[in-house]
Amino acid sequence: MKDIEEIYPEGHWESEQEYRIRCPICGDNPDKPDKHNCAINVVKRIFHCWFCECKGTLKELLQKEFQEEIKPAPAPKTQVIVPIDFSQFLPVTGERDGVMDGMALGYLRDRGITLDDVKRYDIRYSNKVTFFGRIIIPITENDKVVCFVGRDFISSKLKYLYPRRGETSLSVGKVVFGLDSAIKTNAQNVVITEGIFDAIAVDRINGLRGVALLGHNLSKTKLYKLLKLPRLTRFFVCMDADMPKDTIKIAKTLSEYKEDVWVVLLKESNTDPASLDKKHLSKAMASATKFFPGLEADFLEVDKYESRQKRCQTKSSFHI
Repeated sequence: MKDIEEIYPEGHWESEQEYRIRCPICGDNPDKPDKHNCAINVVKRIFHCWFCECKGTLKELLQKEFQEEIKPAPAPKTQVIVPIDFSQFLPVTGERDGVMDGMALGYLRDRGITLDDVKRYDIRYSNKVTFFGRIIIPITENDKVVCFVGRDFISSKLKYLYPRRGETSLSVGKVVFGLDSAIKTNAQNVVITEGIFDAIAVDRINGLRGVALLGHNLSKTKLYKLLKLPRLTRFFVCMDADMPKDTIKIAKTLSEYKEDVWVVLLKESNTDPASLDKKHLSKAMASATKFFPGLEADFLEVDKYESRQKRCQTKSSFHI
């Protein structure tokens, strides 16, 4: 567990996987002040106090120690959805007192996100109950936050958590990350990705602007918003390597409205744009193939030989 020694500096390593601390819940055995009874398994991210027998996930331990109130009030029979104020989330700085800010920054750096990226995209974190221990990334339209994505950084069961309907002005199913900026800058080469970190990786390449569907489907609402981009915009579809059919499906839908639609097929399995460095992602983008109906047939295994012959005739490299 990265930074576990900074969170609990009084502890010690019992083994490569187990870090021992004095139990922050019961205070440990008062008769043996030098003995640490609370064991944290940094691989499984669980804890167990052998003195008071309390146990649970690392997230629960952090909540109990660093959050005054960890249980929300019981919901009334008729639950009222209260809009979430985005300003309640804290900007990631790496300099704030406490451990959560440092853990958030550490997670982002592991994902290749710099402090400049943090400021550019206004990335924050939450120490509140519902989104506790999550990176918060805003999604804007007309410079207003209309939705956000919560990405876990302390090993919760759900990697991603989204606001419920009514908590933000738009639901995650009706927004496209990065589109607001692409429209304002009249972006000419827009790369459609699945996730936010993929779109951020694309943004580092000069001449390209990444947008994220926050999933692998292009709904009618998101299609309509993409079509608000300038008429001369060239679209690239660059989904994860294990989504070739989704990639082709999205490109086909776009091609019904736009002539300049290109397909980027990542070759290595379990690869996404965010996992590639700038050099290799640029190389992948440069090998884009312009969409045509035969390309779809190729990947659906319909008349493969004929479609591949056509592909060889129409394929050309896009130069960034």
